Amino acid sequence: MSSETADAPTPTSSTPASNAQEQTVSPRFAAEDADIILQSSDGVHFKVHRINLKMHSDIFADAEDISSLSSSSSASPSLIHVGSASPAPTHGQDSSTSSTSSSTFKSSAEVVALSESAPVLELLLQYMYRQPPPDLSKVAFELLAGLAEAAEKYRVYYAIDGCRRAMRDSISVDGHAFQVLRWAVKHKHSDLIDEAAEAALSVPVQSLRSVLEPSLYLPWNEYQRSWADALSTEVIRFRPTTNHWNTATRETDMPCEPWTHAFALLMHKLAGKPSQLLKLDEVFKQSEDYLHTRCPECREVLAGWKTAAERDIEKMPKFSKLI
Repeated sequence: MSSETADAPTPTSSTPASNAQEQTVSPRFAAEDADIILQSSDGVHFKVHRINLKMHSDIFADAEDISSLSSSSSASPSLIHVGSASPAPTHGQDSSTSSTSSSTFKSSAEVVALSESAPVLELLLQYMYRQPPPDLSKVAFELLAGLAEAAEKYRVYYAIDGCRRAMRDSISVDGHAFQVLRWAVKHKHSDLIDEAAEAALSVPVQSLRSVLEPSLYLPWNEYQRSWADALSTEVIRFRPTTNHWNTATRETDMPCEPWTHAFALLMHKLAGKPSQLLKLDEVFKQSEDYLHTRCPECREVLAGWKTAAERDIEKMPKFSKLI
């Protein structure tokens, strides 16, 4: 694939690999037969194989083609060919097929400096070798977010898939719904956009400006307002009191105390939070159980209320359609 389809910044610099002896080298990625060195933003060297990068990344796939471009180009990263070693097999870093000695490599190779930190590159490069992928469930969210950005930047599809799943799992964690939403919007993951947006309904609005992009303020306000209107509809759909037929007076003037109590339970569950409309089974259950033996007639009314609410929620606009 062409790197023209990806939007990646220019690496910061390239330097002779003869300085590599003075640099910290990643223990995991320290191949003696490496034919390219990646340098993290915090100065750690990753001695890896160009063929692995080319196989797993759209950007690195065109490394030789773009090595002649000016390093000042903002359209593509300038990845410089770094030595004459034969490409190593993708199985790992211990290949013995290279015809170039370690000393030759150290004297002729160059270093490509990237903007990602060492922990991010350590994870990203694991997706480019034949080995089990890292367990992202054990990775702190800040590092996961950095990896997700790097995977998109270099178009490492295997890593993108893993990050999508991990980001989805992070939606329910307090304070992360907006971060996941921002990443999903930026990279057009529409299904993740809508899941994150629904979860973010329960996040305090004061968290918005510090996390969400300014271009999303108006769509988010419209989205929140539509859910607030839906909540208002449910709150006034029925009255907190109702009467039943009174055989003594032959009038509908007998107050139903079970309904009043069930209504109060329902309002307590809604708690003025539009996000509760996404949990209708949980919201209605306590009231349904309370009315089960106390007033079957009102229980039927409550079931109709729940059905109407479910029908209205299905019609709610998706955030992905508002942006």
